[in-house]
Amino acid sequence: MGELEKILGGCSLCGARSRRGGAGRALAARGVGAIFAAEPRARSGLAYAAGFAGLAYLFRHSAAALGSEWLGLPWLWLTYAWGAWGPAAMALGIVAASELDRSPGTAGRPQAVLGYLIGLWGTLRLVAETQVWFRALNL
Repeated sequence: MGELEKILGGCSLCGARSRRGGAGRALAARGVGAIFAAEPRARSGLAYAAGFAGLAYLFRHSAAALGSEWLGLPWLWLTYAWGAWGPAAMALGIVAASELDRSPGTAGRPQAVLGYLIGLWGTLRLVAETQVWFRALNL
């Protein structure tokens, strides 16, 4: 009998197990590898797409500046066009939320909420910016 078994185990004469430390002994017997070998959860691709679309909207000014440097396109128009990620993120967030409601064991709820909230904000801003553009162009 090893030293650990003597500490965690019961009587060294008859081999009877003691009642104390049952949960700790079971954890020590399984080892650390068994703790991290849990079954992975399924992930919702739509939820992750909604989250990434929301993040793409947040970086629209940086992306427009980069695009105007590399492509030589006007920065203001690129910023406005990049704002289309807002409605896309909101739509993906709504579709992902309905998918996650149908399959509750699927991961991705925070990403769907993030995409929806950023998308809602981006959609409202895009509508306001469109209104400004129409007024500026006298349409």
